[in-house]
This record gives sequence, structure tokens and C-alpha cells, in this order.
Amino acid sequence: MRIQIRYDDIDYLGHVNNARFLAYFEIGRLSYMKRFFNTRSAKDISMVIARAELDFERSVMFEDDIFVRTWISRVGNRSFDFSYTIEDDGGTVFCRGRTVNVFVEDGKPVSVPDFVKDLVISDVKT
Repeated sequence: MRIQIRYDDIDYLGHVNNARFLAYFEIGRLSYMKRFFNTRSAKDISMVIARAELDFERSVMFEDDIFVRTWISRVGNRSFDFSYTIEDDGGTVFCRGRTVNVFVEDGKPVSVPDFVKDLVISDVKT
């Protein structure tokens, strides 16, 4: 998924502020869910982020043309992971990350649905 870098993403040093990368991951995650979870509204998915990790490899500058790649990298009983890379079209990686995600009902964790497990088996990446 292509990311449009906005002027307010840039800090005074001229590169994308590190706090923006979580928002870029969110764009990738929502795009993935719309495409593969068969959902059109955030209300269709009751999911929370339990953990987020980011590893920065190089700065993203305003003029860089970047993409977020998103895939499900692990499925457990009550949680699953989305993994991400922020990269350019040549494959240069700027950031790698992961979120641990939990489905909830009435505020309590529930088992990961089978359709999520099936996505890992099919190894779908966007």
C-alpha cells in the first residue's frame, strides 16, 4: 500500500517523525482487513492492539516514495501478529514492525477466528 507523506509528518530535521510509523502501520493493517477480513467498517472487527514494536533502519525523507507491506506473521489461540515493513519500490527497508492483536467481545479476549488462521496458511501479503 502506497503511503502519502504529508507535510505534518515531517519534523524540523526534514525527515518523517518516528511517531508517524505507527500510523503508517495502521494504514496497512486497515487495508489488509478490508481486503482479507471482508469488512467495510471498523465496527465489523472488534480487535485491539496489545503490543507494538518498531525497528528503525533509516530515515524517511519528505521526497521518499514509500509503501507499507502488511501480513499476518503469527497466530496463537488468543492473539495474532501483523508484521510490517516500510520500504521504497526498490526494496530498501526504512522500518520493520509488528503488532500483537487481540479480538475482544464485551471487553474480554476471545479465540482468534478460523478465517485468520486460514490467511496464514495461504500466506497472503500486501
